Amino acid sequence: MIEDIFPTPFYQVDLNCKILEMQKYCLDMMSNDKGRTISNIGGWQSKNLNGIHMPLNELFEDIEYHGNVFAKKLHLKKSVSIENIWININGFKDYNVLHSHTHTFFSGVFYVKCPENCGSIVFKHPAYMTMQYDWYNNAGNEYSWAIRKGENIENKLYLFPSWLEHSVEPNLNKNEERISISFNSRYKK
Repeated sequence: MIEDIFPTPFYQVDLNCKILEMQKYCLDMMSNDKGRTISNIGGWQSKNLNGIHMPLNELFEDIEYHGNVFAKKLHLKKSVSIENIWININGFKDYNVLHSHTHTFFSGVFYVKCPENCGSIVFKHPAYMTMQYDWYNNAGNEYSWAIRKGENIENKLYLFPSWLEHSVEPNLNKNEERISISFNSRYKK
């Protein structure tokens, strides 16, 4: 009998947001704010978004809804809400280094613009060093993956435990930027 004793939950769903309006809004935000640097190498990352941000508010509601669907599927005792949320815009060769999000419960990303060759989000197995050398070439299935890539698809939402380390590959599209919205969720008080 095989039993999965330390599975990692991962939630994904396609949404139906107004992508073109969101792209314009994100680019307008970038032109009016110098942003910040946290895990991004190159590119632009907004400060945390607070208050009303039309046309992003529908997305905020979708994130809370799906965060609570995810929490319920995991049999969590409390509901979750957005702790903080921000915009990422990555041009040619811009990327995000390996990181995790501390002091929160779920993290996630929503893809607003994904041109061809814009790089994928990459999730690293918690036992990466052992997996990549001792398991990686032996089984070729979900039990042997050292990394797992998430497809960058516009209108796709991913949710995952905040402790799961992840990075984003460089955007190799010379003409178009990759735009995403990242966030953290935690238990409601």
